[in-house]
Amino acid sequence: MRTGSPVPADVELAVRDALRSIERGLGGPALKDSFKLEDIRLPLQMLDEKQKSAIVAVGSWFLLREIEIAALRQKHMQIDREAQTIIMTLWASKTDQIGNLVTRTHRCYCGSVGPCLCPFHVALAFSEGLQVDPEAPLFTDRAGSVLSKSETIESIRSILQWNSVPLVRPGPAGHQQVERFGGNVLRVSGSQFMARRGVPLSTIMLVGQWGSSSIERYVQEAELDSFVLPNKKDVPGSSTQTETVALLQERVQSMADAIEKLQLRPDLVIAKKAHLRDLRRQRRLQPLDPETQRYLWLAPDCLEPLDLVQAETRRYHRLAPDCLEALDLRHGDTVWCKLAGA
Repeated sequence: MRTGSPVPADVELAVRDALRSIERGLGGPALKDSFKLEDIRLPLQMLDEKQKSAIVAVGSWFLLREIEIAALRQKHMQIDREAQTIIMTLWASKTDQIGNLVTRTHRCYCGSVGPCLCPFHVALAFSEGLQVDPEAPLFTDRAGSVLSKSETIESIRSILQWNSVPLVRPGPAGHQQVERFGGNVLRVSGSQFMARRGVPLSTIMLVGQWGSSSIERYVQEAELDSFVLPNKKDVPGSSTQTETVALLQERVQSMADAIEKLQLRPDLVIAKKAHLRDLRRQRRLQPLDPETQRYLWLAPDCLEPLDLVQAETRRYHRLAPDCLEALDLRHGDTVWCKLAGA
């Protein structure tokens, strides 16, 4: 009863206590069972099974609930043979079945999953037997009427049973076996299939029109399907791993040495005074141009008649006049000096 007056504190406390007592022991929402879509083979060659195969393929790729599948009309599925795409017009949410419609598109995926699971080719094979009527139900029962929720679920279970997928599992204590798959089985299985194939979670949310984090409950088990325990030899700190790291480091160093050898560098370092490179570096470096071996780039103050100093004692080398064949003065502070015998 709405009175417009504030609720007393003792009443709010009593309400909270009542809610806690009701929810105690209920646990979280139950996880919905799923199947591995990539392991399913659809009997497309069997005329009676084409509709059931289309229900599984379309529902899994477009992440549909059973009520959405049952409510589809022929006009809601468009097939473009030239572009090899299938476009579905869907409800914006499970509570909006009239006004806000959205479109989702898939294309031929035969290169990834094969024609038996390709949404385009499965839908194409199914559409060839339809009587064209845009307002007619896309999936019908034997009388041509709209499928019910239970009939849609039974069609899905029929395909799973044909693939030898167990349809029941043990129940809790005191209960017998329970049915594994409900109305959301294609929505759950399709989202987990996309997650295993590396589709980003944001893209899966767009395809399935999720607006909350509830999708995380659907795809959380997808990681377990691809879980692989590492081998003992790959455990960090093992001798095999240490040897592998050492081998990789050796390869990297040899690659660096090979790259260094490809660099073209002159034997002479050009600064204010010409000097030879260190002998240890000189063995590794190649001259930039053969002509650079014949000339020294010297400053004028280096041209005094001094003796050649040994490389081991000094870093800089000055040449005596008898080593020079000719001097050609250039602009600035430097001259070109041609080595004798070059």
